[in-house]
Amino acid sequence: MKKMSAQQQLEELAIEQILSMTEEEIAEDMEAEGYCYKDELKKFQLVAKQSSLQFRKRRLEKAKQGLKSEIAQESQFSALDWIKKKGLDAHDALIELMKSGQVPNDMTIAFREGKEVTEEEALSIIEDLVELGVVTDDERKDKK
Repeated sequence: MKKMSAQQQLEELAIEQILSMTEEEIAEDMEAEGYCYKDELKKFQLVAKQSSLQFRKRRLEKAKQGLKSEIAQESQFSALDWIKKKGLDAHDALIELMKSGQVPNDMTIAFREGKEVTEEEALSIIEDLVELGVVTDDERKDKK
């Protein structure tokens, strides 16, 4: 056990005494010092409520950010894994999805003056389809 200085011992004693006091005793002490107990209590409750609300909002925002990044990583990794598993590049995988009927019939890949869809664009399209729920994990798994 650490040795406490006289100052630390005095602080500990004061804290123990305050924590052991009843609400009425605290009100009497505050009134004796010139404070209005009810006003000070309202101020304290307001500060505590605001701090708690801010803390909960920050925690919720962190959770939302974590969930968004997890979902983004999950869909990206599952699309990449599926493409690798098929042994195809993203462009061919997209064409296979269209041929198999897993992509809505009204989706087409535009003709671009003789230029094909790049790998990055094809992967982005697959990721978008996964995110929109058009292509699900079950639909992308190899059927054995």
